[in-house]
Amino acid sequence: MQVDILNLDLGEKFDIICGVAILHEIPLEDTPKLLDFFDRHLNPDGFAFFQENSFFTPAFRLVRRYLVGRYGIPKYGSEQETPFDSSRWHLYQQHFKYSERSAEVFVLFERIHAYLIRSRSPRISRY
Repeated sequence: MQVDILNLDLGEKFDIICGVAILHEIPLEDTPKLLDFFDRHLNPDGFAFFQENSFFTPAFRLVRRYLVGRYGIPKYGSEQETPFDSSRWHLYQQHFKYSERSAEVFVLFERIHAYLIRSRSPRISRY
């Protein structure tokens, strides 16, 4: 099932809202609508946690621009997606009292492993 999160009202508030690979699907101009969604659905003492691809790491930008979608490396995600960027990050920092980014390099290494190692060698895929 797919829903439009920008126009979704669940009618309740939550202590935690989590997401994986969703923020980069929301264009910069729609980010305020997503922030409204969080305001409507997050308890005052609650928090949100998201794992995202990121355009902040230069190595990730290089891989994304020149390798993904070529050389047998698959591109996952929609055609509308854009890697999470500093413009959107700034909006989150302004909106929330606490915002933090971390561990980007580990996500990059995970992607390299998935795209270049595991997908190419069945013997290595069990690791």
